[in-house]
Amino acid sequence: MLRASLADPELPNKIRDGRIDEINYCIGCLQGCLGANRRGEPFSCMVRPLTGRAHEFDLTPVSSPKKIIVIGGGLVGAETADYLAVYGGRKVTILEMKPAIVADGEPNPNHFLLRSLRDHNVDVFVNTSISEIAEDGVHFTLDGEEHFVKADQVVISAGIRADGVLLKELETLGVKAISAGDANRGKNGLTNIYEGFLAGVRL
Repeated sequence: MLRASLADPELPNKIRDGRIDEINYCIGCLQGCLGANRRGEPFSCMVRPLTGRAHEFDLTPVSSPKKIIVIGGGLVGAETADYLAVYGGRKVTILEMKPAIVADGEPNPNHFLLRSLRDHNVDVFVNTSISEIAEDGVHFTLDGEEHFVKADQVVISAGIRADGVLLKELETLGVKAISAGDANRGKNGLTNIYEGFLAGVRL
């Protein structure tokens, strides 16, 4: 039960209360538990980035939630959106150009991530094309029609290849930007998910 409890510390309580569908199951990746232990690092977990680090973050819900748009519904983008919605209480919208989000993730962790996004009312638009990022939101095209979603902040999590050009351009313009996951030369799922989690913490 050790790995299972790292993935979901509330596992015994959820079983006792009959909340089986809420359990975040260990997926057996062995990256954050046994892998970290063999490297002499603290325990962590791919399906629960807070494992071993909960004491490092203030998870108090914000009094005035921001509206945040995440452009790109890959693994890192979805993980960032999930953190913002679950722990930050933000109103989050994901805009993805493909027919589905988290297409680059593994089936088991995807199940829990998608469920959490639904449970926390994250709006998801797929098959979209971004027209413009404005000061107060994002213009995008869906089914040939133009749409606009208001936002206080925008997270760009698009592409699976590291490309630092946009980051440098934003920094030149004085725009606050955070590089995470594949945009930060991502190494593996554990690292990418945690970097997405950290990006959410900083917003």
